[in-house]
Amino acid sequence: MTQTTFTFDAIGTTWTISVDLADRPQSSLRQLERDVRARIALFDRTYSRFRSDSWAIGLAGPPGTFRLPPDAYPLIEFYDRLHDATTGAVTPLIGQTMAALGYGPSLGLTEPAPPSWNDSLAYNHDTLSTRQPVHLDVGAAGKGYIVDLVHEMLIAAGSVTHFIDAGHDIRHHAHDGRMLDVGLENPRDVSQAVGITQIGNQSIAASSGALRHWGNYHHIIDPRTLASPTRVIATWAIADTAMVADGLATALFMVEPEALERFDFEYGVLDAGMTLTYSPGFPAQLFTESKS
Repeated sequence: MTQTTFTFDAIGTTWTISVDLADRPQSSLRQLERDVRARIALFDRTYSRFRSDSWAIGLAGPPGTFRLPPDAYPLIEFYDRLHDATTGAVTPLIGQTMAALGYGPSLGLTEPAPPSWNDSLAYNHDTLSTRQPVHLDVGAAGKGYIVDLVHEMLIAAGSVTHFIDAGHDIRHHAHDGRMLDVGLENPRDVSQAVGITQIGNQSIAASSGALRHWGNYHHIIDPRTLASPTRVIATWAIADTAMVADGLATALFMVEPEALERFDFEYGVLDAGMTLTYSPGFPAQLFTESKS
């Protein structure tokens, strides 16, 4: 068995990937790392709203029909379901709002409120059609989705056990059922934890207003208020895939967990009073006041 760990920066965060493979030459492991980094770079070139050459940026131009990238349909379809469950509180069209509030290029779209999903676009497995320019931002679930795509690459390479940590989006895989301990970071002091949880062959995503902020805003904007939520200061979601965990961790800033009952997940929500509310199946040893 060969164990290796890759650590590198990509798409604005630090990645750590630890993987156990059947015996492989060192050159093969280096190639695997290059392949993983190239796949992440391709994802960034496709969906980044900060790159002038990305597919996503093209949607901000004249309306039309665009061929979906090969990996796009599961992500767009998940956003559709999440948008419906949250009655629009989570939308990939939030890029227009983020830019209007000072985070990223405006691309000429100055109206701060994001457009309506149903009025703006339609999609199928192959194409996406826009009825007006849209400023796509897949940040709520996109990082989780590329974690899932890297997970599939590691499985295809013969991984027996691995974990992927991309800036608090974690996916764990173990053939022997071993569990992975994950600290629940205190958003008011990132050197401390408010508790510890465990996952096994699952994903966990953490979201916090402390991660990226500017002015009076952080990286989560509620399109209904055009402001960053303040009642909730951190969330954690455990699900089978990192995409679902990532999207639901974002959604929990803006809607109650009951609104998301169509999804299979466990959660923890830390409010501004440092009380952690969590689901009955959230496996955590807690160091702070809590209620289930």
